Formats: sequence, C-alpha cells, structure tokens
Amino acid sequence: MPWLEFFLLGGHPRPHLSGRATAQGTRCDLSRIIFTFREYFLRDLTQRTHITKLHFHTRVVLRPPFRAECDPSREMRLSAVVVIPARYGSTRFPAKMLADQTGRPLVQHVVDRVRGCAKVRQIIVATDDQRIVDALRPFDTHTVMTSKDHQSGTDRIAEVASSLRDEIIINVQGDEPEIEPEIIDALVERLEQNKEQMVTAATDYPKAGDPNDPNLVKVVLGNEGRAMYFSRAPIPYRREPQFAGNAPYLLHLGIYGYRRDFLLQYTKWPQTPAELTEKLEQLRALEHGEGIFVLKVKRAAHGIDTPQQYEAFLKRQKKL
Repeated sequence: MPWLEFFLLGGHPRPHLSGRATAQGTRCDLSRIIFTFREYFLRDLTQRTHITKLHFHTRVVLRPPFRAECDPSREMRLSAVVVIPARYGSTRFPAKMLADQTGRPLVQHVVDRVRGCAKVRQIIVATDDQRIVDALRPFDTHTVMTSKDHQSGTDRIAEVASSLRDEIIINVQGDEPEIEPEIIDALVERLEQNKEQMVTAATDYPKAGDPNDPNLVKVVLGNEGRAMYFSRAPIPYRREPQFAGNAPYLLHLGIYGYRRDFLLQYTKWPQTPAELTEKLEQLRALEHGEGIFVLKVKRAAHGIDTPQQYEAFLKRQKKL
C-alpha cells in the first residue's frame, strides 16, 4: 500500500516532528500533500525561538498505479494560540488584572493554567496598558500592546491574530484564574477535527443560580450541539414550570475558539440587532447565519468580576 512520511529535524525546543498520511480513502494530489505538510511543519517549528538547525526530509513510497490516497481518519494537527485579553480598566473591580495578593497578578494565574494545555503552541496576553506588561515581565509572559480604542476583548484578540499565522485562535478571559486546561484542548480538538468556524462551551446551570440573573448567560442547543440562541433571559422559556420534560437551562461559558480567518472577518461585520439588544457579541455570528458549536463540560470556572469574588478565590488558593 502506498504511503507518505514526513519528518522535521531541528534544534531546541522541539527536536523532532513527524507526520504520516496513509494511502487509502479519498484521492489527494501528491504535490499538494507534500506542500501542505512542509508548509505547516516548517511554519510551526520556525515560529519557535532558539532554533539551531532545520532539516526537512520527505519520504514518498508509491506502488502502481502511482497515485496517493489520504486516510481521512488521520487528521493533521493545526497550530493553536491562546490570546488572553487583559484590559486595565474595570468598573466593578478597578485594575483587577493586577490584583496580586497571591504573589502573582490575576491574569498571570490564567496564563499559568493555560500552560497546562497540550494543544497550545503559544500564549499571548493582549493588553492596553504598560502597567500590565511590566507586571507580567518577571513571569516571562508574552504580552502584546493593543489599541485602547477596542470595544470588546474579541476586537483586541483580532488585532493580535492579524499578525499571526496560526490556524486556531482561542479566546480565554483574563479574569478566569481557574480555567480548566482540558476545556481549551477540547475546543482546539473540535476545530482540528471538524469544519466549525467558531466554538464555545457551556455547562449545566448551577442549582443555586437564578435563571433570571442577566449576568449569567443561557444558551439553547440544537440536536447536533450547535447554538440556537444565547440570552440573558431564562431560555428556553418554561410555559409549564412543573412539567417534568422541561429542557434544562445551560450556562454559557465565556471561552471561544475561532479559525483565524473567520475571526478576522467576524470582527469586521457590523453589529446586529439581537447583539445590540442583549449586549452579547456572539449573537452577531448567529445573525449572520454562522453556526457556533457548543462543547458541554462538567463544570464552570469561577470568573472574577468583583473584589468579593477575588477574596473567595484567595480562600480557595489557600486550600490548595
């Protein structure tokens, strides 16, 4: 059976990368396969620092009738970057990104959690204030200064993504110091293995939570796991509250994954009526007819919006 094998040999930090496409399944153009593997691996490796040497080796073995076939079950791993928007201003908790009673700024705790991911190439904190850059420098955290004029964290992320070549961009909020690395990896994997342009996550609504709380965003899913609608209102509306078959409420989590090209396009679209009404920018995608896959997870991380929530975080940290 014909097959293709690709190797990259290089120096620190990743001395060896390899990939293989088995010749069965859908027909593929051989030259395109080689080009795709070469471009991906060279780009992935050369974007890393301290490369001492680089050698590309391609091995191709084809038996008659001399045509290459790709095994569709073998997915090529895409390059993913996490961008953490970290705006200095905050109404309910001024300068919360720099709260450091643990000895580390709040946003650095987020970076530390993301460093536990297996599928992320790089972590970037996108900020609008030099004080955040200075606070993160001792932790060797990569920061990028962005415009102060952005209306949302997504716009800030798009500015950073425009200078990257990675196929997947993950938006992790800078005020979620207990984010689960497994959720991030699962979003990357979903984009690697499927055709979605945008993905996010949700969990079962907390028993103690009030569905009428507008600060807790609800989402309704279709049969294939894609969002039908997001709202600050309790959805789906329970016309018969005591009916045993009522659909459960789902709590939306503020983490997103995008294909880079879609993100750059999405942030250029004008705001839409439902987005402006609910003040939920993900509705812009739905109103433009784009699907959003929602990953169901077991639990939600604790976001920090107020000084009281930060105090609760400190108490949890002391128990670790």
